[in-house]
Amino acid sequence: MNIQARIITGVVIVSAVILYGFLDWTLRDIRPQYLKSLEEPLVDAAAIFASIIEHTPGESLVSADVSNAVMSASARTLTAKIYERVKTNVDIRVYVTDARGIVVFDSTGRDTGKDYSRWNDVARTLAGGYGVRSTRSDKRDPNTSVMYVAAPIRKNGKIAGVVSIGKPTGTLKVFIANTEKRIKIGVLITGGVIILLLGLFLYVSVTRPLKKLTAYARSIKHERRNALPKLGHDEIGTLGRTLEDMREELEGRHYIEQYVERFTHEIKSPITAISGAAELLAAGTPPEDTARFIANIRNESERIRAIADRLLTLASLENRRTLEHPADVDLAVIIRDVAERFTPAAQVNGIAITADAVTAVISGDAFLLTQALANLVQNAIDFTPRGGNISLAITQSTAGIAVTVTDTGTGIPSYAVNRVFEKFYSLPRPATGRKSTGLGLAFVREVAELHGGSAEIRNGTAGGTAVTLHFPPQ
Repeated sequence: MNIQARIITGVVIVSAVILYGFLDWTLRDIRPQYLKSLEEPLVDAAAIFASIIEHTPGESLVSADVSNAVMSASARTLTAKIYERVKTNVDIRVYVTDARGIVVFDSTGRDTGKDYSRWNDVARTLAGGYGVRSTRSDKRDPNTSVMYVAAPIRKNGKIAGVVSIGKPTGTLKVFIANTEKRIKIGVLITGGVIILLLGLFLYVSVTRPLKKLTAYARSIKHERRNALPKLGHDEIGTLGRTLEDMREELEGRHYIEQYVERFTHEIKSPITAISGAAELLAAGTPPEDTARFIANIRNESERIRAIADRLLTLASLENRRTLEHPADVDLAVIIRDVAERFTPAAQVNGIAITADAVTAVISGDAFLLTQALANLVQNAIDFTPRGGNISLAITQSTAGIAVTVTDTGTGIPSYAVNRVFEKFYSLPRPATGRKSTGLGLAFVREVAELHGGSAEIRNGTAGGTAVTLHFPPQ
């Protein structure tokens, strides 16, 4: 399991546990809260009933008027729509006991004369306390529970009896169920949004930077030119900058070793030629040979200078990670300029140059792009026989912009196709048999990669070579 999957799994599990705990705690607390809200109005109702009884004249605790009023209310039919529930009847129970706890009135008519002195609501109220109880008619079914709240009936300053009002708590079932349903839906939606936002935050702050850093590390492995991505200023950003510093230090050491080794190898041949010519001149040679040896010394010296210049230019280019001052560049203008510049040299060799250029603007460095295309055209001239053709063309697609230089020359041997972009690798020119510095195509590839693109070379089906510079969509 990769780190992204682990993070997502961890976020989902932790969030689910937290949300489940919160939901369980909330649902457990709903019923007690509803019972609390039910108990308070029962306290008020019991106190009002007790006061009514106290102020009713007569020796009996419950007068006929009070009894008839309660029985009449219990028989009423209601049409009260209370949110999701329609209430159709009065479902409270009222009973009154004397000072001994004996029931003297019961609105249900079933327990008159019974001893209720041991029920908490009656016993505590007769003792001068707060009397309340909840009792189930079916002990296995919580929906059969009835809450009773009692109030003392005082006569002549003494507790003469108790009035207790009962309310079935089962009527709360509809409200509790609806509340639980809404809370569950709300928690699920809120939890989903929280998980989504948290996942998005972790993706932006952790997963995506790690992916960028991984891609950057792989580009280093494959020696591709990629700038360090923006990773922020957290630990991942610090790791990225540390990796960049390490890469630069290691590349610097390897770079110097590699270039010194290659430069030394390349100048051995010219130095040997110069040394041999100098020894022959020192030993004394005929005048006609002297001029030839001096020309050899000059040619080999020029070759060393060209290698050094090209090497410095390429080294400077390779040390760049991004373009310093990119600007909009029309590749069509560059192609036409390069074709025009090399037309005289091509005509001398009997070669025709054509430029099929449509406007194609990219963000880049016009000087480097011009140098790269000039290298390609010069190579094409060197490898194209008299009577041949060189064409420069631009094609555009959703994949990007491509600039192709095609010649009708001798083509590239199969063994060399995968090596021509290597530094110092060169093929002999057909006309002279001499090799170049072997840095031109390496320069071309560096320019393409610096612009976020790539360079590709292939042999044509009917002969010749085609070199294409690919640039990303703008």
